[in-house]
Amino acid sequence: MNLKKGIIIGIVIIILAVAVIAIYGTEQKEETTTELRPEIQPTFETLLEGDAEKEETASAEAPSILEEEESEVKLYEILALSDGFNPQETIVSKDEASQISVIAEDGDYDIVFPDPLDKHFILKTGQSAVFRIKSDTPAGRYVFACKDQCPEGGPISGTLIIK
Repeated sequence: MNLKKGIIIGIVIIILAVAVIAIYGTEQKEETTTELRPEIQPTFETLLEGDAEKEETASAEAPSILEEEESEVKLYEILALSDGFNPQETIVSKDEASQISVIAEDGDYDIVFPDPLDKHFILKTGQSAVFRIKSDTPAGRYVFACKDQCPEGGPISGTLIIK
């Protein structure tokens, strides 16, 4: 009889151990998935840190191509406001290196730029996201919008024109 009790207790312990591993293993995977998506909330500081690492590898005596490009980059700021984007329309020249900075001025925003820009930012009040217009981006009119998370004013949209 004691042998049967021992076997039953052993089986119960194994079942509990498997359940605990399954529960904590699932929670670990969810945390890892969250950490693997930093592109959802990119920040200006992150972009600058990456550029600084690249510049450190360049020769201090001769200017690198990267340094020359950095000095010629034109920054365009777009404010996200409850009553719309300011400016409503941003015109960028395809011939110049450009960065777009989107700033959540008065609320939380879920901003999406369509293909081929393919950018998606979730910004809290005061946060900003910066991205570069790639040289291979086709000229055209790109309507961007607050997708799911928009302030009380409702959905807003703006236009980025690449000439």
